[in-house]
Amino acid sequence: RVERQTLRKLPVSRDILFTIRIHLDPLKALDAHPDRAALAASFAQQLLALDQQQLDYKGLTADRDRLVEFLGGMAGSA
Repeated sequence: RVERQTLRKLPVSRDILFTIRIHLDPLKALDAHPDRAALAASFAQQLLALDQQQLDYKGLTADRDRLVEFLGGMAGSA
């Protein structure tokens, strides 16, 4: 997930407009990356480092273990 955030001043009202554009790539997109093993291992470590409150906030509570297992398999297939 990558977010692009912008601030723009509107010409007439001079108000500030804040926007967020979110780009999501599926985990399978890592298969084509030359550093897929290192990236998968890093993502798995980051998921394991999240506490319960962070997992709940990110909506990963139910899926964390499955994601870590998937990433671990990808990390081992260098």
